[in-house]
Amino acid sequence: MVNQKIRDRNISREFSQQGRQVFIFGGSLNDRINLVANNLTTLEQRYGTTSMQIDGTPLMTDKEFIANVTKLEAVPPFSEQGVDAFNLLARNLLESNMILVIRELAIAQSTSLRIRLAEMAKSMSDDAINYENSYAKVIFTGPTDVVQQMWQDVPSLKSRMATISV
Repeated sequence: MVNQKIRDRNISREFSQQGRQVFIFGGSLNDRINLVANNLTTLEQRYGTTSMQIDGTPLMTDKEFIANVTKLEAVPPFSEQGVDAFNLLARNLLESNMILVIRELAIAQSTSLRIRLAEMAKSMSDDAINYENSYAKVIFTGPTDVVQQMWQDVPSLKSRMATISV
């Protein structure tokens, strides 16, 4: 019981750290979903965050991902001439104090999309210092090999992303 309390406190600390991205793996899908839900509730109560969730389907392209995100009512409409959609999404998340949960990112995911998401997560970590009251982040769930691939794609993401095994 004591070990579980310490583990829960450590997990909560990772979720609460500004600029820290999170990847959850292991256990069952239900275990991962429950861990995310519990910590989203805590972040909402403590820091006034909001969240949105999107499923990572294996064949989704960059454009389909952005199109699916913009369909969610939680996201303010975004479009700015000459600015990349992923950069705009990151900025909107930070400005809105919003958490993006990408459920079940798969290794079969489009390489381009996986790289774009890894770059966006890294960028959000770097830019978080400019948003004093924002606890925005990207939370990924999926198999371990996906986070390993993301670290290969964007090596500097490794120090900016907590990995939590359920």
